[in-house]
Amino acid sequence: MNVGGFCGLLVLCNCVVFCGCLAVCLTSFFFCLAEGLSQQGSKHKEEVAALHKSISALDREKDALQDEVDQKTEKLVAVQEENSKKVTETNRSHRGYRAFHEE
Repeated sequence: MNVGGFCGLLVLCNCVVFCGCLAVCLTSFFFCLAEGLSQQGSKHKEEVAALHKSISALDREKDALQDEVDQKTEKLVAVQEENSKKVTETNRSHRGYRAFHEE
């Protein structure tokens, strides 16, 4: 309803709009809507950037941990090989000792 050249008080998207016709009201509404969506988009972009930063940090930490696991695995394999050699040498010594004393 148009009263005194104004369609009334229109409150949209936390904006207060005084206008003289429906076209101006709709234009203001869409402007407010676009502005709100733009602000939401900016917030989402900031959140996405923060998430990317966190993911990068986690990837670096994962890589460092994987390197540490690889190094410890290599050490473990070396210790197991050393242990296996000692067991083999000990078994040979025992066989030689028994053979010597059984004669």
